[in-house]
Amino acid sequence: MKPIPTYIIFFCLIIQAMCTKADPLNPKLMRESWPARWISFPEEGDNPNGLYHFRKEISMKSIPRQLWIHVSADSRYRLYINGKWISHGPAAGELRHWQFETINIAPFLNPGKNVIAAEVWNFGTQRPMAHHSYKTGLIIQEDAQDNLYGFTSDTSWKVCKNSGYSIMPKWSRGTDIGAAEMVDFEKYPSGWNSAEPDHELRWEKARQGERGETKWSVFNRPGRLLVPREIPAMRMEPIRFSSVRKSSGVEVSENHLQKKKTLRIPANTNVEWIIDQKELTNAYPVLEITSGKGSLINIGYAEALYDSSNKKGNRNDIEGKMFRGFQDGLKASGKAEAYMPLWFRTFRYIKLTIQTADQPLEISDFHAIKTEYPFDYNAKFKSEDKFLDSLLEVGWRTAKLCAVETYMDCPYYERLQYVGDTRIQGLVSLYNSGDDRLLRQAIKQFDQSRMSEGLTLSRFPTNYDQQIPPFSLWWIGMVNDYWMYRGDKKFVGGMMPGVRQVLSFFEQYQLEDGSLGAMPYWNFTDWSNHKGWVFGVPPNGQKGNSSLLDFQFLWALQIASGLESSLGRPELSQKYLNQAAKLSLTIKNKYWVASRGLFADEDTKGLFSQHANVLAILTHVVEGNQAKDLMEKILADDSIAQTTIYFRYYQMLALKEVGLADRYLDQLGVWKAHLNSGLTTWAEISDTQTTRSDCHAWGASPNIELYRIVLGIESDAPGFSRVRINPALGKLKHAEGSIPHPNGDLTVSYRKVGQRWNITVRLPEKVSGTFIWQGKTFELKPGQLNRLSM
Repeated sequence: MKPIPTYIIFFCLIIQAMCTKADPLNPKLMRESWPARWISFPEEGDNPNGLYHFRKEISMKSIPRQLWIHVSADSRYRLYINGKWISHGPAAGELRHWQFETINIAPFLNPGKNVIAAEVWNFGTQRPMAHHSYKTGLIIQEDAQDNLYGFTSDTSWKVCKNSGYSIMPKWSRGTDIGAAEMVDFEKYPSGWNSAEPDHELRWEKARQGERGETKWSVFNRPGRLLVPREIPAMRMEPIRFSSVRKSSGVEVSENHLQKKKTLRIPANTNVEWIIDQKELTNAYPVLEITSGKGSLINIGYAEALYDSSNKKGNRNDIEGKMFRGFQDGLKASGKAEAYMPLWFRTFRYIKLTIQTADQPLEISDFHAIKTEYPFDYNAKFKSEDKFLDSLLEVGWRTAKLCAVETYMDCPYYERLQYVGDTRIQGLVSLYNSGDDRLLRQAIKQFDQSRMSEGLTLSRFPTNYDQQIPPFSLWWIGMVNDYWMYRGDKKFVGGMMPGVRQVLSFFEQYQLEDGSLGAMPYWNFTDWSNHKGWVFGVPPNGQKGNSSLLDFQFLWALQIASGLESSLGRPELSQKYLNQAAKLSLTIKNKYWVASRGLFADEDTKGLFSQHANVLAILTHVVEGNQAKDLMEKILADDSIAQTTIYFRYYQMLALKEVGLADRYLDQLGVWKAHLNSGLTTWAEISDTQTTRSDCHAWGASPNIELYRIVLGIESDAPGFSRVRINPALGKLKHAEGSIPHPNGDLTVSYRKVGQRWNITVRLPEKVSGTFIWQGKTFELKPGQLNRLSM
């Protein structure tokens, strides 16, 4: 492998972003079997594991203005044309919805000889938990269907196996993102994607498998059903490493890696560097080397370092701490080579260790290519409180690190799209960016994950099924969120059969009084470690008579009733209302403890939590002054189970529900503690020292609530067609901002001058709304500046 010039990678992937289309240009390809065949290595059966290189040389007299191809692989690929990396994928999916990319390759072609090449890999049983597989292979289809130019995959393609590549599961132990890599460049097929490959390479005629098939291929039995990619290409950006915090063997300055510099490491020398990127990052590290035959190099990645008691402490401190984490390795061949892992790595800290053999090693560059979903921050927020700026900055970084081809719970350990996380992430996307494509994909993928029982999987796509019944209820919330903020009756209506089936699953376990009996699977609700909670499951969460499960089911019934009333079946809307009314009464009788003024967690009434009482407010089991008193109690009583950073999202909604939203800015202690611990993203749990993951997007809820609660901007009708603006400024004397509404920016400004407030609101065209201030309501005019003085 020759060095990878960063500017070429960056340029090519910008072009990819411009050229990739969500839908195929030729509709016949979605109605008929593809002429293209899945191709693979001929000697290793149906499902070989490893890294494989495919190539074909094509001579062209002239280059058309556009030449669209459709590309996919099992399980992952990177595509090159004339040595340039132009695409990678496929976007995450599963066998019934196997995605392909559509790319215009004309800008990368030249008159005369052209080389199209791809590397395809499959880790087998060690593949990432988010990746599915049927048979290792590659498929490429020219859009015109007739293979006019010869790019369509068939036996005219050549393939070789990379014998220099192997996986190292023990180096990635404790994660679910796939095995670590070991590359022996002495065996690596040099120049496999160039015009003149190494003559020693053993190229085989590709083995031809089944045709590309879609769900319209009714006369075949395909292992995968191809669907077009629905999200844009990932953003790729070259970055430098910020700081070398420690170096031994060969000492370098702190800023050594901030520019491209050549460094010579003597023979028979051991080197160790600790690199600090200053903030958590998703990127492909690129190490370019020459000479140094036999040198062994390891690149380790960590979110944080650990002290002797196995705690993380302040993330900025490194003295007396140990490096522990995922690592890749390589062995130098003595030639000019560049190493880049097949999938991105997540790190704040990198440990580079080198052991040279009898030749000195030359490092010509060490840098990285950052990757992320192409979200842009299109919202604005400004106030006199600078802490809120940090809150938004860290929240947005957290949200972006947990969004690549799907939303992810965490980028370092799992990279799995969970419902509980994704509901919050989707609203962050809508309020901060306005781009709803990843959210639409997520809602659909969870719907596609449903089991025959009706329950969605808790996370999807995944090759290792997991069920969290409450998460299926929050998926109903996701559907409702999309309805309220984006509308799209056809899309949301298509989710309603799934909504009904989820509720039908829970109905199987209802007792006569409407509450839930013993419940199967993992009934995770929050990471509380209070008495009675077991691995995130609340008291009685498995055996029945759990108020938290009953409250979540009640909430889903209420939401589903509203959805059915708007766009579904009115008789079901009434059925759900009746069920909700019965369950609400049961909850009051079963769990209310008058002497405590609280709802208990279980029917024996000995355990209490903020969670149950938050849900009592959100489901309107209590209302008015009683609800406000309840909120006051749970805020003051630290003897009951406390919500963690995840469930604070729902607690803040309850705070708003009871009219105490002006206290929101005083409830941000968890986030302040995270910042004080040197975190650059929000951790999985509130405790910064024992948290496994340093990056969990469910903690980014302030990126919703500074706009929805503080600035007060909320949807008041499906599709955001009407807005309700009810600010809760707390102690702020000035706050202003905007969000990307589907019809244009929606802006507000609040400034206190003396004893009066000067307020301006501009709604997008054709969007009506109301403004609420101290209990008074004012109508707002669409498409113009509304001025108020209070």
